[in-house]
Amino acid sequence: MKVREQEVADKKLGGILKKARTEDILVTKGKSAVLIHALDEDELFDYLFETDPRFARIIEEQREECRKAGKGIPLEKLMDEAGIQKKKPKRQN
Repeated sequence: MKVREQEVADKKLGGILKKARTEDILVTKGKSAVLIHALDEDELFDYLFETDPRFARIIEEQREECRKAGKGIPLEKLMDEAGIQKKKPKRQN
């Protein structure tokens, strides 16, 4: 990861954005910092959905509707039906 102070970043923004395609760039000014991280199309799509309050509201409404109607499927049952084995927790030394 590259670290740049804001004054340097202001003068070289085009080059920094180009470099950010292949590595993260941390721009700092005093105690403040901004991380520039490239996203591919799928990551951008996911980010936009995950941070959209309308999407979060729709998900919560659907969860509540499933809870009230008793239509939810426990994760363990879903994994069993899909043939997915639950991973055992890693032992700590």
